[in-house]
Amino acid sequence: MSKPTIRTVHHFAATGGTMICKSLAVLPDVYLLSEVSPFTFGQLRFNPVDPLQQAVCQYQGRLGFSANELAQAFYNRLRPVYDKVAQQGGHLVLRDHSHSDWFSPQPRTVSTLTEVLKGAFDLKSIVTLRNPVETYVSAHKRGWTATVASFDDYCARILSLVDYFDGRPLVHYEDFVADPDASLRAMADALALPYDPGWRARYNSVRLTGDSGRGSGDADIRPLPLKPVSAELRRAVLTSDNYRQLCERFGYLRDPEDMAAARREAIAARG
Repeated sequence: MSKPTIRTVHHFAATGGTMICKSLAVLPDVYLLSEVSPFTFGQLRFNPVDPLQQAVCQYQGRLGFSANELAQAFYNRLRPVYDKVAQQGGHLVLRDHSHSDWFSPQPRTVSTLTEVLKGAFDLKSIVTLRNPVETYVSAHKRGWTATVASFDDYCARILSLVDYFDGRPLVHYEDFVADPDASLRAMADALALPYDPGWRARYNSVRLTGDSGRGSGDADIRPLPLKPVSAELRRAVLTSDNYRQLCERFGYLRDPEDMAAARREAIAARG
């Protein structure tokens, strides 16, 4: 008997993932849930419909929920959502909060979301990737690299994510902002989702968690100037072995100064 299908999208913070997921969310019959993760409870917050979140945040030390118990609770909350979406003839897409796995104080090298769901569902997954120099600047500014020892360590975690999803389609943010229609069509094909060439008309209506970057707006889907790179970070980039590997695999320019020049040329060419 075949398993039911869930689509998943994976990327790190400050990589343009919200913008990409907004475009997926407006495709026909798509129901996209943003930044989900079975073991990420964060800080205690107003969340009246989820007693488990409050119990774990306040009393995990005394209650001691096991990983299996938390995984089962996550599945039990997700399954009714999947069933309801399926009854409507829809397609459930989960945006994984991969950052909480690879950048936790005790970082993992697996997606806990896919590990929990793969036994019950057929998972169609894509990974989105953005130039690590640019994302490191943004993530560091927002305090999201506190568990990272260096830029080289940051790149090592990107390599780990890519290797975990080896063989799954990989979408480059740079391709998306250069040609959103072609990139979204490719993502829809990879996830077996229906494509609608009129998707931009609905893009601004979507609100997702994690919208911390440039903000919403159809006009914002375009290349932007490379963020300023300090002399210290440039030295770290040029000496990073893990970044060298990413350059060899994905064609990134090694020197941030060359990246900035190439970006200026690309923006000028668009007019």
